[in-house]
Amino acid sequence: MRYRAIGAAALLQRNLLLYGLGGLITPFIGIKLIDMLLNLFF
Repeated sequence: MRYRAIGAAALLQRNLLLYGLGGLITPFIGIKLIDMLLNLFF
């Protein structure tokens, strides 16, 4: 993997997009999976 110089603004924008959206979407997927597993057993 090669190192690329990137500006602070671009890095912040990329991180907010990746981790911000991932942080919003991932919990809902996890909750849905737990709900489906509980419905199988109960």
